[in-house]
Amino acid sequence: MLILDASEKLMDEDLSLISEVEKERTIVVLNKKDLMDDTAPRWYEKISRLESVLISAKTGEGCDKLESSLYKKATLGGLPQEEEIWITNRRQQQAAKNALSALFSARKSLNQSSGEEFLAVDLRSCLNALGEIVGETTPDDLLGQIFSDFLYWKIKK
Repeated sequence: MLILDASEKLMDEDLSLISEVEKERTIVVLNKKDLMDDTAPRWYEKISRLESVLISAKTGEGCDKLESSLYKKATLGGLPQEEEIWITNRRQQQAAKNALSALFSARKSLNQSSGEEFLAVDLRSCLNALGEIVGETTPDDLLGQIFSDFLYWKIKK
C-alpha cells in the first residue's frame, strides 16, 4: 500500500516509490479526498497503471472500498517478501515489531491452551499496535515521541 496526499503535488520521493512498486501487489491510497474538488489530481496519470482508491481518512469516505481492495489483494496472493515492506519512521517500525510480538504471544497462548483471556490480551495488543501505524489508536506518549523526533530533525538540520 502506497499512501499519497491527493491534495498536494507529488514529491520526487513519491515518484521514486511509484516507479518501484509492483503493479500486482500494490494499492495506491489517495488520501484527503475531502480537500479536493471533483477533478483528479494533475499527476494522476503517473499512477494509472496501479490500482488506486480515493479516500478521506478524516471523514471515512472511500474507506469501505479500500478495505475491500485490501482484502482482495491479501487473499489473492501470498505474503509480501521482507524487501517489499517499507515502514517510513521509527515509531511505525516499533509499532510493527510490537504487533508481531503480540501475534507470536497469541500463537503461544493458543498452542499452550492458555485461557481465552490471555489470547484476548495478546490480540488486543496486536490491534493497538497496528492502530498506532494507521493512526487509529494513539498511546499517551505518542505526541511526545513525534515532538521529540521533530525537534531532533530541526536541530540536526
